[in-house]
Amino acid sequence: MKKIMLIILICMTVLTAGCFPSGEVKQNNDSEMQTDERITFDIDCPQDYPQQAQLLFGEPMLFESIDMESLFFGENKGGYWKQLNEHSSVLPSGKYYHLYAKGENDTTLCYDAGMVIYTSKNASDGLMRLLSSYRDLKGSQEYFRQLIPNDTIDGFEQQSAVNQADELLKKLGIPAAKPEIYAVNKTASDNLKKEGSNNYTDEWSDKQQAYMLVYPIEYCGLPTLCSQTNGNVSESGRITLCAKAVIGISKNGFEYVECQNILAAKVQKTQDIISPQKAKETIEKYYSSIALGENVIDVRVSGCELRYLPQCIEGDMTKAELVPVWTFCEKKHHKATDGTEMTRYSLICVNAFTGEIM
Repeated sequence: MKKIMLIILICMTVLTAGCFPSGEVKQNNDSEMQTDERITFDIDCPQDYPQQAQLLFGEPMLFESIDMESLFFGENKGGYWKQLNEHSSVLPSGKYYHLYAKGENDTTLCYDAGMVIYTSKNASDGLMRLLSSYRDLKGSQEYFRQLIPNDTIDGFEQQSAVNQADELLKKLGIPAAKPEIYAVNKTASDNLKKEGSNNYTDEWSDKQQAYMLVYPIEYCGLPTLCSQTNGNVSESGRITLCAKAVIGISKNGFEYVECQNILAAKVQKTQDIISPQKAKETIEKYYSSIALGENVIDVRVSGCELRYLPQCIEGDMTKAELVPVWTFCEKKHHKATDGTEMTRYSLICVNAFTGEIM
């Protein structure tokens, strides 16, 4: 029953991403602005980038034309009871929430508008906790690569895992970009424990090893922003969405599949975007207006990638705009109230159309 309750909890949770760092804004004139010496910039602007991008409108993708039972259960199709909830957790009306289960801790499938969650009965509790770390922890790709440094598993080819996951997403009709690949193993578990996360296990065996593939969703050739950060509301006051697919796959097959905020998108308009150099200038100006607290040891700002940021329209969770943004990563080294030194990662977004911090 634990797996069924976990599935329901995840489906009822709106997973979102914020795009601006915390900090007190100084009231300076432009001529007086000076960046705190504790802040360093390690921004590598791409030389090859599109001159234009599309503003997209999206609504939650439906999976009505797909035989979900056959896709996930194969020959065991029909052996699971099905629950069709009267109220979707996403759509304001209509019966679209689906739950397939068989018994306590058995294989479970749940899907709703723009969302798919699947767990295998073979997935151990330890593996499930590690696979859920990507949605529970806040940070960047850089952070997760430190926590889960390996990307290969002995006896299980990485490309084989990617091929199987690519095929599944293709059958679901989900337009996925190239995944980030992590090897979920004892090293990953030990590192999460050191970070103070509850998503680790002291009882680990090589049989629990799996790949965690994290796919951004791709629209018009651009991937979505898919790392969780420090909030769910942009500086414009609009709710932001975290759109991605996370797939856990072992030698035994799929252990865990989570697709969230998947949108069916169409182009609203095409227009020029600012250069990455201009976005970098915006970031540098922004940080010159930030007053760091005394507990901050140092801050490093790096990266520069063009991605889509989905934002809800006027608080309506069923309608979203996908805005192209230049994304940067903030790595803040600071002291907690008890004196412990900690590192926090944040993502910062600059609207590629307007040049404003989002």
